[in-house]
Amino acid sequence: MRILGPEAAGAVPIVVIAAFPRMAMLTEDLKRVVRVMRTMDVLCVSEDGATVRRTTPLIDFGFDSSTC
Repeated sequence: MRILGPEAAGAVPIVVIAAFPRMAMLTEDLKRVVRVMRTMDVLCVSEDGATVRRTTPLIDFGFDSSTC
């Protein structure tokens, strides 16, 4: 299943993150989730508050997932 298209550039819908069990235990208020995410330096929330992405890329340690 592919949630995002190539134009998303690493963005994830906030509703997907809010649906994680631990997040759902904290709150069901998406506006609150967006508000908190906007305070984090490592995240960039879209203007409409629908998606979030990292401000810096993940570090590539060179592991080949096909060998694990």
